[in-house]
Amino acid sequence: MGSFPISNGYSYIFLDVDYVSKWVEARATKTNDAKAVVDFLNSNIFCRFGVPKALINDQGTHFCNRAMSSLLEKYGVVHKIANPPDCVRKSMSLELEELHLEAYENSRIYKQKVKRFHDNRILRKEFKVDQNDFML
Repeated sequence: MGSFPISNGYSYIFLDVDYVSKWVEARATKTNDAKAVVDFLNSNIFCRFGVPKALINDQGTHFCNRAMSSLLEKYGVVHKIANPPDCVRKSMSLELEELHLEAYENSRIYKQKVKRFHDNRILRKEFKVDQNDFML
């Protein structure tokens, strides 16, 4: 998407999205340092909506620092770091492949059981030479 043009000295946008309701809170800032992030969370999130149970973010330096960790510890918020999209995509692909192999194995086992069941039900008949009875 690229960078945004600077407007009135603001060159960064902090964005917060609620995980359940998808409600978006955004605020333009002049810097993206730890102090600006802590101020954004205090004034826009904690004071208006209450303290969340967890904060999920990327591994940005403005989220992984002493000021941020002390703020989250003060309010009892769990700090979680999101996986990059490539890792998520790879793990989903591996899970799908495992499910595919499991389904194939279950199908093979089912076919063996059905064959065994029908083979046990077959009546064995012996035919002799000069036998005129063709009934099975």
